[in-house]
Amino acid sequence: MKNITIIAVFSLFLIGCGAPEVEPVSAKLQANADETIRTFAMPPSSANAKVLNMRSQTTGAISVLRNDLDSKGFSLNDCSSLKAYISSIDDQPADRKGFLTAYSKVFGTKLVPNKPQIILIEVLGFANSEHLVLLEAQCGK
Repeated sequence: MKNITIIAVFSLFLIGCGAPEVEPVSAKLQANADETIRTFAMPPSSANAKVLNMRSQTTGAISVLRNDLDSKGFSLNDCSSLKAYISSIDDQPADRKGFLTAYSKVFGTKLVPNKPQIILIEVLGFANSEHLVLLEAQCGK
């Protein structure tokens, strides 16, 4: 409460000295919050998920991500960063090449010229052991 009082008094002092009135910081933070979104996507569930590889699961997860963003008024071009949690099968290293192949078929193309920052995080597994990838996208307008 003491800090708020000091800021209010200081603001009144500046305005009294002829400084222009500025929009409160909380209003700016709210405006930025309305223009930014964080969303998650996994590949769609299917009966043959076990035979799907990293590339096909990544393609499916990007498709789910695209649909989710569209429903919220965003697009893949609005993504600034993409965290990919990737898992492996049977104690083998995660298929990074398969992930990057699927990623590069969507991002950095004529349809989606944006190439968001990628962070690949290898995890031991997911609750559904058939899933190999989980995407977390940070998007803003």
